[in-house]
Amino acid sequence: MIPIPGSSNAKRVKQNTEAADIKLSEEDLKEINRILESFEIKGGRYPDHSSGLLVSSHCHLPDLR
Repeated sequence: MIPIPGSSNAKRVKQNTEAADIKLSEEDLKEINRILESFEIKGGRYPDHSSGLLVSSHCHLPDLR
């Protein structure tokens, strides 16, 4: 699956969700995987300067109740 960025346009969001109805053959899936495996993953998901803002399961947050 290739991620599709969000949209503020309701029509485009509906089109994106309709893509889930597409049926791919085994050959299609093999070709997609072959293409994806040909790319080298570089860098993290977020810029380095933002990583300190992320909350992980290892953080101990104060109970604000």
